[in-house]
Amino acid sequence: MPIHSVMISSGVRNVRNQGLIQELVFSLAMGMLFGSPSFVAGMGSQGVRSEPENAALVVKFQEEAERGNAKSQYALASHYEDGKGVEENQDEALKWYRKAADQNLIEALSTLGLKYDTGRNVRRDDIEAVKWYGKAAEQGDAWSQTSLGYKYLNGTGLARDLQQGVKWLTVAAEQGEPQAQYYLGICYRDAVGVPRNRIQAYKWLNLSASYQSSRDLRVLGRAKAQRDDLEKSMTITQITEGQQLSSAFEPYSQSRKAESKTRVSPALKAMGTGFFVTQSGYLLTSAPVVKSAKRISVRTSHGVLPAKVVKSDPSTGLALLKVDGKFEFLPFGNSDFVEPGSSVCTVCFPNSPVKGLGHKMKLGGIRTTANPPSPDGSSYFEVNMEVLPGNSGGALVNQLGNVVGVMMSNTEIPRRIVSESEKDVQHAVMMNSALLFLQNLPEVVNGLRLPTTTLREWPDIARQVEEASVLVLVWE
Repeated sequence: MPIHSVMISSGVRNVRNQGLIQELVFSLAMGMLFGSPSFVAGMGSQGVRSEPENAALVVKFQEEAERGNAKSQYALASHYEDGKGVEENQDEALKWYRKAADQNLIEALSTLGLKYDTGRNVRRDDIEAVKWYGKAAEQGDAWSQTSLGYKYLNGTGLARDLQQGVKWLTVAAEQGEPQAQYYLGICYRDAVGVPRNRIQAYKWLNLSASYQSSRDLRVLGRAKAQRDDLEKSMTITQITEGQQLSSAFEPYSQSRKAESKTRVSPALKAMGTGFFVTQSGYLLTSAPVVKSAKRISVRTSHGVLPAKVVKSDPSTGLALLKVDGKFEFLPFGNSDFVEPGSSVCTVCFPNSPVKGLGHKMKLGGIRTTANPPSPDGSSYFEVNMEVLPGNSGGALVNQLGNVVGVMMSNTEIPRRIVSESEKDVQHAVMMNSALLFLQNLPEVVNGLRLPTTTLREWPDIARQVEEASVLVLVWE
């Protein structure tokens, strides 16, 4: 089902909004073209250099490209495609674009995505477009992340996945990509891939409407119109909160400049899971996940919010983060009372780039509690539960709904804890070790929730854990 059908089924049913979505599709196509690296590079040189100058550049680019210089390969491809300084040759252009892309040059990756997406001098191929957009998106390219997110929302070139679409739009929007901000605002407004949230919708539409660039005037005008229309269904308090969120927003980098020929974007370094331990926004996660992070954000039910590291301890593998706001949080249990064979579960985000942003519940059991402590005295459970990338930092919860441990991959805990014979067994930091980690932070300790004492059904526990769990996004 395409995105316009999804939005209509979510409440956008009148003629005006159907027309909006059609214009949104056109806006994406035009914006992607005019914002593409090859278009910007071409505009920078068009009408400036004479043919003899272009011919001299082609000779220079050819020599450097033959020696493996990726940027020269990309420049040479552009000249062959446009017939500048050399006879137009689309086969040669594609060859050199691919050579540059094979070296992971972002401009080449995103240009190939655009070419196959629009059928520009190649046969249109959505699957190939997704392939190249995906490679550029994984490197942090905001423009390609927006394109990939849109592909997921529409299911073109790959299986439709609304949550994956929102994920890539979010990553791009947080870098300041105005089109991603616009589409993300629409998604929050119409509950496409995320719960409906008018405040978040207002924030992203407001940010998109404030972007000053002539090549994005279509998006700017629509964002402003949709923001103003959204205000009619919001209270003054909600509008004020949305405006405050917009004012507080800082993009990860100024990765898009209108006349820039190269686009340097921050890379998404790691993803993990975390869970709130106080209502005031303190949460636990894995220390290795957030190590050396330049910026951290967490995806909550309130939207994607910035987070800061309050405390990190490599010896236990734990990190404490702080997010502003009020959140659902989990009660702590006493890990000393957990016995081998006890049933446990975790809710996490395994392999988020592949499996999407949705929570995944995994059931397992405690294999043993007899691990030797680490040098600082911390102890670990052995758990019969697969830990995939993205699981680390998730809450290990018993059938009372109390947290008894924090999930860790075997690479994230002291080496001597994991023997060769145990390499297929996963581990979790015992909750009592986590309490020692937190003991000198009264603002956290005083906000902890007391353990519950009533057995519950796993689906009920999973819902509680989902509300308190977050996806941790780490940038370098």
